Amino acid sequence: MLTQNGTMLKLFRYLETMARTTHAVLLGGETGPGKELIAEAMH
Repeated sequence: MLTQNGTMLKLFRYLETMARTTHAVLLGGETGPGKELIAEAMH
């Protein structure tokens, strides 16, 4: 995923941190906001 948006860059840094954890992560939200993309990015 590519972006120059500051909020999205902050989210990506957070995802990098979460991807290193051994804990389970639950993604929730409305239909269509990109949870599947986030999950793929974390793997």
